[in-house]
Amino acid sequence: MTDVEWEDIAPELYNKNGIFTVGGSAGGLDVEVQVLVVSGEQIQLEQLPDTKADSIMGDGNSTWLPVSSLITNPEPTTSSNLGGGAWQNWGHSSQNQQAWVSYTWEEPRIIIGSDAYFGIDGNQNFFPKSYELEYLDESGAWLPIENHSGYEVVMDGYSNVTFNPVVAKGIRLTMTPSKDGSAIIKWKVYGWPDADVSQVEIPVMGVELNKDEILFTEAGASETLTATVTPDNATNTNVTWSSDRPEVATVDQNGKVMAVASGTAAITVTTEDGKKTDSCVVTVEIPEPGHVHDDPLKKVAEKPATCTQEGSKAYYVCESCGTWFEDAAGEKAITDHDSVILPKTEHTPSDWKADADNHWKECTECTEAITGSLSAHSFEWIIDREATVTEAGSKHEECSVCGYAKDSVKIPATGTGSVDPEDPKDSQNPEQPDPGNPDQTASENSNGTAQTGDSSLIVVWMILLTLAGFCIAGMCIHKKRLG
Repeated sequence: MTDVEWEDIAPELYNKNGIFTVGGSAGGLDVEVQVLVVSGEQIQLEQLPDTKADSIMGDGNSTWLPVSSLITNPEPTTSSNLGGGAWQNWGHSSQNQQAWVSYTWEEPRIIIGSDAYFGIDGNQNFFPKSYELEYLDESGAWLPIENHSGYEVVMDGYSNVTFNPVVAKGIRLTMTPSKDGSAIIKWKVYGWPDADVSQVEIPVMGVELNKDEILFTEAGASETLTATVTPDNATNTNVTWSSDRPEVATVDQNGKVMAVASGTAAITVTTEDGKKTDSCVVTVEIPEPGHVHDDPLKKVAEKPATCTQEGSKAYYVCESCGTWFEDAAGEKAITDHDSVILPKTEHTPSDWKADADNHWKECTECTEAITGSLSAHSFEWIIDREATVTEAGSKHEECSVCGYAKDSVKIPATGTGSVDPEDPKDSQNPEQPDPGNPDQTASENSNGTAQTGDSSLIVVWMILLTLAGFCIAGMCIHKKRLG
């Protein structure tokens, strides 16, 4: 894993509740995280008195227990211990019938993680192939949870996922079945009940201009300065502009500087927060009347713009007086120096790059990471080879976004011997009753006929006894005749 070098954090950012952003770099990539400052202990939010549990079937229609039992059930010890209490929905994987459960609250909460304990029966029903979480925002919309640690489904233990804090009035867990049905025994949700997430004010640390000096050779010539406030996520980035000699050069509140008369002036930018400053020296040299421009004028070649630097159009300069011209004859003076600037081009994104934790895209021209492309993997299980009764299979986790794959892991064989547990015709694997059908019992076979015992052996014994009787009688008659 690549180490991250973080920017220094001012103490005033974390001395009260709220959210602020911290930037850093890792392996040449710019990264940033949101930091949430909260007070009090992290709790299990489902235990709050205003928690309302709900499901795809409502609260009371589960085959086994209502969805509210996910809060009150004791700690499970195994996924197969469904008799201890579980919420179950009877669906079919072939139809991809998903099932969901949810918790909602009257007031918004800060949520950061979840533990779900899934169930399974003896026929491998109810255990989910995958699951995912959504949160209910304050506007009432269900949104996917992003930047999470991955939705790994665990047998005989809690399936844990953590994620960036979200302010939510609810959370929903949706299960996709691997065989028939979905079951969950207990579900815990972690966070803080007090959703005080006002933005912490991030102070300005400095300001820098894009130029240190400007030369003008004609009254009315202009150029716009750009001020960069640091950090770029400072709460108040407002600035003001001023000129110490407006009779030489003026500046408006957009940073546009204009030459007035010969002389030197200092253009200063000042931040509203912290009063940080930077200055640019402006020199105005207006030629005396009768000045003859150079012949020929010096040509400044066109500079193509790139994704990292601005470019410029071709233009001509009189080196004697510094005046810019559009043409080689010096007939069209350029008074607005900004007019020759070519803006930066857009980055060209590459295919996905990835490490063990994250994926991102880079610019194919400059290799700079594309802003906003860095995020955590979203893993799902992929079956490489199905397990059989006698042979193990294999599976691996693969990111559904970028395709990054973890090493394969073993799927244990489903049993021993030559019996196929999936074949209902196998006499060693009698068909099990459907737990979702209360009208079917273990005393019924697959076509619904009641089974009271196998009478075929009784018939065989009766035939054998009859034949034996005939044989004994025949022997007795034969002996009498001989006597």
